[in-house]
Amino acid sequence: MKPNPYTDVATFLAYSLVIEQEAAERLGELADSMEVHHHHQAAQLLFKLQFYSEQHVNEVGEIANQYVLPELRPWDYQWPGQEPPETLAYADFNYQMSVQQVLQLARKVETSAAGFYQEIADNSHQEQVKLLAASFAAEEWEHVAAVEKLMAENSGVEPADQQVDWDPPVMPE
Repeated sequence: MKPNPYTDVATFLAYSLVIEQEAAERLGELADSMEVHHHHQAAQLLFKLQFYSEQHVNEVGEIANQYVLPELRPWDYQWPGQEPPETLAYADFNYQMSVQQVLQLARKVETSAAGFYQEIADNSHQEQVKLLAASFAAEEWEHVAAVEKLMAENSGVEPADQQVDWDPPVMPE
């Protein structure tokens, strides 16, 4: 039987840590990719989002330190999709994305994480899991609002350093 984040606080926290760690790691990878391709404004936004994810890792970690977390292998997790809900999928990302496209993708994964936590808050029968999940969902909705604010601040603005790629990568057939 697979561990269930709906019924056990320690398992819920183990899931939450992975969600936040994976989000921070992927944001950093994609920020590095944008930086390498001279899309500095998009890279800066991704680094900023990575910083916020790392802060959330620390917050969840402080709560988790009060519990003995289960040692789960990657295949033990049951995600709504193929990856944790706050993880930017490599397939959705392109090094030539505009700032708005990056922010739209960030909003998508923040909304996904909020929905994941809200689903647990709404359906768990364990009171402490419900409270933590509702709290994490609220924080993710704050992240959605922050990303939407960044979208508004950057609307119509494309970075001056975004250039045509005269030597794009070619995928082998």
